[in-house]
Amino acid sequence: MTLNYQLTLDDWLEAARSLREGGKRWTFRVFMLLYSCFTAFFFFTTRDAGMRNICAAGLAFSAFFAFCDLFLIRFVWRNALKNNPDTTQPVTVEVNGDELHFQRQNTDTRVSWEKYTRFRETPNLFVLHWSPKVFQLVPKRAFANETDLEQFRAWASGIGQKDAPPIAPIPQP
Repeated sequence: MTLNYQLTLDDWLEAARSLREGGKRWTFRVFMLLYSCFTAFFFFTTRDAGMRNICAAGLAFSAFFAFCDLFLIRFVWRNALKNNPDTTQPVTVEVNGDELHFQRQNTDTRVSWEKYTRFRETPNLFVLHWSPKVFQLVPKRAFANETDLEQFRAWASGIGQKDAPPIAPIPQP
């Protein structure tokens, strides 16, 4: 099957969010929420000016980390894509049961399915990992029909499984 697409900032942001969801990021968020609640409680209940200043600094600290966690990632990715125009150029991918052949204006890459170590599916993307932080994106909008999408999902679901049996192509109607 042949896929043609052009990645957007939203695609890269969705992939970045999927990377963040896979770790222990939730523990940090819970800690920061509890810390913020505790600090706000003391800020509003204490009469000591020195303690109120410490609490105000703590709340500013919490707000800074919340801002970074929620909004800074968009700024970082937008600048990264602006400085590397190859990431948003049109891509043609030839996909079969053995490999993926990515063609861009300046690159031509063939990757066998065995080289990928992990596969994630988001609502709009397939994220194929070579390592925990190195990945390739294939947007679902690139597929011509649901059959091709299911075939790709079947091939990708074998990623990371040693001695996985070969997957036969889904017959075309």
